[in-house]
Amino acid sequence: MAKKKSTLWNVWNIIVALLFVGIGILTCAFSSNSDFQNTIILIVGIVLLVIAGLQICFQVLRIVLAGDETTISADLSIAGVTASEIALGIVAIMVSQEMTSAQAVFKYLGYFLGIVLLSVGGIFIVYEIVFLVKKKHKLPIGIATIIGALIPIVLGILVLVFLNDQDRFLTFVFVFIGIIFILAGICHLALTIVKMRAKRVIDKVVEGEEGKEPEAVAEATVVEEEPKPEEKPEESEEKPEE
Repeated sequence: MAKKKSTLWNVWNIIVALLFVGIGILTCAFSSNSDFQNTIILIVGIVLLVIAGLQICFQVLRIVLAGDETTISADLSIAGVTASEIALGIVAIMVSQEMTSAQAVFKYLGYFLGIVLLSVGGIFIVYEIVFLVKKKHKLPIGIATIIGALIPIVLGILVLVFLNDQDRFLTFVFVFIGIIFILAGICHLALTIVKMRAKRVIDKVVEGEEGKEPEAVAEATVVEEEPKPEEKPEESEEKPEE
């Protein structure tokens, strides 16, 4: 195993970052390719099922080894997450095998997303009008909030117009995922480079301090305290008895 902050660890982080960027570029480039979409959705479904299966195995092993009530209650609390992963994995595999029958699903997903965005923008505008009428907010703040609320409204209209079929919706989703991978890879690479530079600075400071230590030792050996003259034992003042 490579230790953290070692050369091998840094190389591994750089490789992971470049893989993220490469996956993101491929996802954006083939976002409208139906075969690529089917393959990715199938892989995601299989990965979700594998993760859920491993979680179940680990939790069962944990209960068997520990067997106390607190452990069992903790395992039951994450059962919902594992069940959701199983459901999403099975649905993803089903969708990847029968994309044509999922046309209506993606159509209503687009409608749902568009209506949510429109509702959010409209609610913010209504709330801000109430705040302005009650003089809870100043006019510049109210105008800025209303302009900001127009962004989800515009996005909702675009979603309703352009993302109401399977092909467009999937293309949008895969482009979005690809951009996330690219940004994650760039951030990971930048963070790794920053850590490498910080480690070099720390190493130089440590080397400088280590170089000063022998000089201090040499000075300490040159400047030595002069030995004090040995004190002669005082002569006894007592006279011999006559």
